[in-house]
Parts: sequence; C-alpha cells; structure tokens
Amino acid sequence: MSLIRDDQELADVMNFVLFRMGGKSTPTGTKPFTAAEIHVLRAQPITTTNLLALRAEVLSRAAAQCPR
Repeated sequence: MSLIRDDQELADVMNFVLFRMGGKSTPTGTKPFTAAEIHVLRAQPITTTNLLALRAEVLSRAAAQCPR
C-alpha cells in the first residue's frame, strides 16, 4: 500500500521509524528490515478495508509477545 515502490527504499524508511524514531522502545536484538523481506511482504497485501480491526489484531499479537 506504500507509494514507495523500491523495496530497499521502503526498508530504509521502515528501519528509520523502527530504530531512530522508536529509539529505546525498540527491543534489543530487533533485526532491520531487508529489501528481500519487504519484497515477500508485498506479495501478501492487506485484503481488508477495516483498518481499525486490523490494527487491534496487530496490537493484540504484539502485546501477547511482551513479557509480563
């Protein structure tokens, strides 16, 4: 869904958000996105238009992985 068509450029943007903007909130050991990974993810586009439900699902999965 990104207007950025180059896989490496999108990986760079996502890594900027994750590591620079995310700062200390990014878990230690998090691996940067690669162009190859972005290419694979783009082959599985979002099929829903209910973005609020999708966001809730993603947040739920992320919260389940957090240590308690």
